[in-house]
Amino acid sequence: MSGSYTYTFEDIQHRPVAVIGAGTLGRRIALMFATRGGTVRIFAPRAEQRAAAVQYVTETLPKVVADRGFGEAGSAAGAGSLEEALADAWLVIESVPEKLEIKIATWDQIDQAAPPDTIFGTNSSSYPSRLMAAGVRDKTRLCNVHFYMPPEVNAVDLMSDGQTDRGLLDTLLAVLPEFGVFPFEARKESTGFIFNRIWAAIKRESLAVVAEGVARPEDVDGMF
Repeated sequence: MSGSYTYTFEDIQHRPVAVIGAGTLGRRIALMFATRGGTVRIFAPRAEQRAAAVQYVTETLPKVVADRGFGEAGSAAGAGSLEEALADAWLVIESVPEKLEIKIATWDQIDQAAPPDTIFGTNSSSYPSRLMAAGVRDKTRLCNVHFYMPPEVNAVDLMSDGQTDRGLLDTLLAVLPEFGVFPFEARKESTGFIFNRIWAAIKRESLAVVAEGVARPEDVDGMF
């Protein structure tokens, strides 16, 4: 089972995006995909989670569009089921809790419910997508699409599951900036992607210069 995952912005601008998970990051991801006039559907198990996420997007969206200077406010809607969320979606972003067993089960369900041409992205910051792909029949459609904290921090990590279609990755590299987020591809599997690995090294060296007596903790803090 394989679909075509190569799109232009014009191909997908009138199709919805599905976000699975309505926590702090899920709702912020939904916000960014609602900035080009389209629809974002948010699925979470509890109705109050969905409602809170939709309210956040609705209230925050006008300022994000105005501050950015391009785009137009679209809409967010809560979906009562995965099937409803995924109907005709060109992209689904999974943002459920960072527990591998939950992510594996979620992807099993998404794979059964999604249209054949939907791109699959996990927002996981800890796990490469290949670890949650057992139940995904077409592994060329799955990759890491890791957001930081939009709309304040708009970098996005992309990383293949080892089999991801090259056209799919090129599509995300080209299309995501239309939504005000900017992708950077890890060219091989890397825990922590790019930025988090560099930042971890900075933190290690910060501790080292304090331990060696080169600087006081407050001096290091003051520089960052």
